Amino acid sequence: MPNLVKQRMAGELDRLAAGRSSFLFLGTHGLTVQEATNLRAALGEWNLRLRVVRNTLAARTFRERGLDAAAFLRGPTALIATDEAGVLAGARVLVEAKKRLPKLELRGGFLEERSITAGDLAGLASIPTREVLLARTLGSILGPATAVASLLASTLSVPARLAAAHERKREESEPKKEAEPKPPESAGAPAP
Repeated sequence: MPNLVKQRMAGELDRLAAGRSSFLFLGTHGLTVQEATNLRAALGEWNLRLRVVRNTLAARTFRERGLDAAAFLRGPTALIATDEAGVLAGARVLVEAKKRLPKLELRGGFLEERSITAGDLAGLASIPTREVLLARTLGSILGPATAVASLLASTLSVPARLAAAHERKREESEPKKEAEPKPPESAGAPAP
């Protein structure tokens, strides 16, 4: 019979896995406390929590859910339990952290109960964020409309520019009428 500590750890792991559909596993062997703290802080910006788990308890928890996590549970293991959107954010953070922390081992995980590898995590990290995708979509929608508006504006401005140029040319070609001098009026009588 497991002792009280293991029972509590198993209960916490069950609560962590309950209601979550996606999980990321990573190896933490060789990370310093400061490196692990920085990794937790980076994940915390996306509301993700990194939890160190006991492999036997984690294997039992995932087996009860119908998932075979044995390939991910070797050596010191940390787990991120999240939803589908959190997997993308977590993958981005972990791939960036892997560049700074060569000892960090990306193992893979489960995305909507499908197994994914460490290579899949790198692929997920390359997917643009929702905001970038929305901006690209909006740009592709507005791009042709902007081009049409610009074309119409330039097409409609051509006759106006031609008319203005014609008016300037006509003004330049017309002889300038000089004011005719008025004859001086005599002081006296009208001229015969």
